[in-house]
Amino acid sequence: MKFKINNNFYLEYIGLFFVALLFISCNEDTIEISRVDEVTDFPTEFEVITYGTNNITGRGNGATIIAFSDQEAFDNLVILLENQVDTWDDIFVNQWDYLDDDALNDKEEELNFDSEKPLADFENQNGLNSLRQKYLLAEDVWLDNEELDDILDPENNPLFSYDIITMSLLNELGEIKIGDTIYKQLNFDEIQAINSINSINDQIEKGAIMEIKDGDFQTLIDFNSGDLTVVNNENVNVNSGNTQSDCKNYKIVRGSENYTSNKKVKLSIRYANYAVFYKVKAKVRSYKKRRGKWKRYRTSLGVALSTGYFCDGTAQLYTSSYKRKRRKRLSKRKTKFFSGSLKASRDGSSVVGRYEYAGNSVSLPLAW
Repeated sequence: MKFKINNNFYLEYIGLFFVALLFISCNEDTIEISRVDEVTDFPTEFEVITYGTNNITGRGNGATIIAFSDQEAFDNLVILLENQVDTWDDIFVNQWDYLDDDALNDKEEELNFDSEKPLADFENQNGLNSLRQKYLLAEDVWLDNEELDDILDPENNPLFSYDIITMSLLNELGEIKIGDTIYKQLNFDEIQAINSINSINDQIEKGAIMEIKDGDFQTLIDFNSGDLTVVNNENVNVNSGNTQSDCKNYKIVRGSENYTSNKKVKLSIRYANYAVFYKVKAKVRSYKKRRGKWKRYRTSLGVALSTGYFCDGTAQLYTSSYKRKRRKRLSKRKTKFFSGSLKASRDGSSVVGRYEYAGNSVSLPLAW
């Protein structure tokens, strides 16, 4: 198959495409499993699954979710999509790189250039209602204000704390299946609802992720239909993100700066610890108020990250190189597999994000 990027450029990957429909009756709901795409040009496999009914999404056709064979398959697809987006965006920037930032942004609007077209194509090809689509709508609402209130930034919702590539793979409810486990990023309302029925010792923090360890879709359907008691099932684990006051399994820290009267950057550093690996992500976003309206703004950005000492006493000393692009947003990620005890991050000493914008170079430690 040829993945078309523009009239003169193609990313080619050989694929095996077939459609197989499997209907499984599950109480009063029907789970429809549609194997849409199995890509064989590199070691990754995924399915697109439709589950539930209209009470899940309100659209009448249930929710879609991507199911990966394992963590490696997920990581490989993230890398593939990231490379496609970078290549697509680089072609545009390289063609017009002689323009200053304002002229470059004007050219982008004139040509109606979609910098995330490879992600949109992937979602459309596989019939996905992604979290990315939901995030972009929420961000548009936030930008449609005279002043940008950081409190109303949609990324304050843990549902939108991921990079744009990952949000393209998560469904609109923040769900994905990797191996035998279904993962669901809980939003504010779900976390508050769970805490309302839990004891004080079982309270969960913002950023909590629900894991359905045996991949049972009926459990997911029950939870999305309002049955919060499933969080106490043996097949369900809710990672609260909290271990002790100075150690966190999940944490995100944000910063922002209005570096001119009409230009703004948002910074974030995120840490998430899983059973056998942890993930770190540093991200910078750029905005400018132009013609009386706040917009995403393409400019020269840089991002890097480093890791240090963790709560189990181990040193994970690492410093990445800078990723530098003329972008509206830019992120840098690191995934580290480990054995032994969980690598909870320590307040101020485990993770640091580093950022460049408008000639500035700043750091944002994961500190609380």
